[in-house]
Amino acid sequence: MSDFEKDLSLAADSRWEEPLERVFFEAGMLLGVSATRTEQDYHRRRLTRHQHWLHGSGTVLGLAVTLDSEPATGEAEDTTVRILIGPGLGIDGLGREVLVPGPYCLDLGEWMQAQQSGALRDGRDGAGALWLSVTMRFQDCPHALQPVMARKVNAGTDPVQPARIRDGVLLELVPELPPGEDGDAPPGWPGLGPLPDAAQAATARTPAEQARVDGAGDALQARRLELASRLIYALPPEPEALGPGVTDPATVARTLLARLRIALREDDSPILNPAHITVDNLSRPVVANPAQLAWLMRQTLREGTPS
Repeated sequence: MSDFEKDLSLAADSRWEEPLERVFFEAGMLLGVSATRTEQDYHRRRLTRHQHWLHGSGTVLGLAVTLDSEPATGEAEDTTVRILIGPGLGIDGLGREVLVPGPYCLDLGEWMQAQQSGALRDGRDGAGALWLSVTMRFQDCPHALQPVMARKVNAGTDPVQPARIRDGVLLELVPELPPGEDGDAPPGWPGLGPLPDAAQAATARTPAEQARVDGAGDALQARRLELASRLIYALPPEPEALGPGVTDPATVARTLLARLRIALREDDSPILNPAHITVDNLSRPVVANPAQLAWLMRQTLREGTPS
């Protein structure tokens, strides 16, 4: 893989346990490429960490997934089916902003033909359906090649490197079964898992802390103290607890947009016809701002107020 094809920031953005470092400028100091990149990384990674820990991942606006197809001779006949991803804004699993300025299109039939044998096995549910997750994540897009000095002996004439890194998006189809129902589980963070449940938090609290929870003035205060203990005791004591098992940053970064359910024939082949494909946009995570949450709370209170 060439340098132009690498997602240069993917691995670095997943190292949450790594302290950030910025350049300490001093008069007469000789600064080079390394110092400039360190300065850029510091400010960029501070922003991604803020979004990851305090806002989470998901859709901020738009990014609707729909189907477009050619007319079919019958409901069980294959036809050309295209997956359309609308413009929008999101935050991926590593806290990186994903901007989709215009619609994207993918031919579902061509994508399936390009898959290797057995690649779709993980998405078959054994009940006559194939499940595909439509996901998005941020991706570096090097461009604007310019001549540079050769770094190696006999590296060839006129070596070039990208002079700019543009923010881009990677949209993927991932064969995988939908997760089971988890009720009203508290949200966690990609790559870290959900918050401890009430029993785990109660076990971790000290006797004095448990006494504060038991002696809370009302149910709301008790819930607040319980949530605080879940957050405080969410991490194990290991030094690298903020990055447990993040061996594949690309998997953590992938953020769900929609789930497709495609019916299968008796021979286990997918039916590429809109009549046999369902799109679930509402299974995705969303990121709401405080004003939107406040509006939702007002609406809920109004609807729940007795007349």
